[in-house]
Amino acid sequence: MSTFLTTNGKFIWRLGRQLFVIVIGAASAGKLIWASRASNTAPSQLQILEIILLAVLAILAARADIAEALAERPTLHARQSEHSRINEYMFNLLRNGGRVAIVSNDLTWVKGSDSIKNLLVEKAQESEVTIIVPRANDVAAFLEENGVRVITYPGLSITPKTRFTIALQGRADEFVAIGRQKNGFHTIREYQRDELPCLLAEDLVAILEAYAARN
Repeated sequence: MSTFLTTNGKFIWRLGRQLFVIVIGAASAGKLIWASRASNTAPSQLQILEIILLAVLAILAARADIAEALAERPTLHARQSEHSRINEYMFNLLRNGGRVAIVSNDLTWVKGSDSIKNLLVEKAQESEVTIIVPRANDVAAFLEENGVRVITYPGLSITPKTRFTIALQGRADEFVAIGRQKNGFHTIREYQRDELPCLLAEDLVAILEAYAARN
C-alpha cells in the first residue's frame, strides 16, 4: 500500500500544488478588481498588467508541472496478484510489429499465459524476439525449442533487479518498458528512445549479447 501512496501521492501533491498557484493567482486578480470597484475607479493599466501577468504565470507553471507529473506516472501500477492486468499489458506490447528484446529473471509472466507463449513463438518466425535470462528454465527451453532466440549468462551469477522489454527495437519510435516489484506491487514505466533509461537498456542488451557470444 505504501508504494501505491508514494507513486500516486506525488502525482496528487503536484497537481494540488499547481491548483493552489492558480487559486492564489485568481484571488490576487480578484482582489485588484474588487479594490477598483470599491473605490469606484477603473483599474489602472498597471493593475491590468499585473492581473494578466499573474494569470499567464499561473497557467504556464501549472501546465509545465502537470505535464511533468503525467509523464512520471507509471504506465501500469498493479498488485502482483493481478496477473491478468500485467499479462494484458505485456501481450499488447508484444503484439505490435517490430523486434523486441526481453530481459527477465525467470519469465514467470510468460509461464502463466499460453497466449503470450504463442505470440512469442509467432514473432520468432520473423526473427523478432530476443529473450535474455540469467539461466535456462522450462519456459526458456520451451521457447527456444520453438524458434525463439534465448540468451543466458549463468557465469555472471547476477539476478536482475529490474525487468524490461525493448519494443519496436531499432525503429525511431522504439521505447523500453521497465518493470519493478516492490511491497506487493508491480510497476511498469515506459521511456522513449532518446531517454536515458532506454539508452542504458540498449547498452545492457548489447553487453549481454556480446558476453553470451564469447562464452
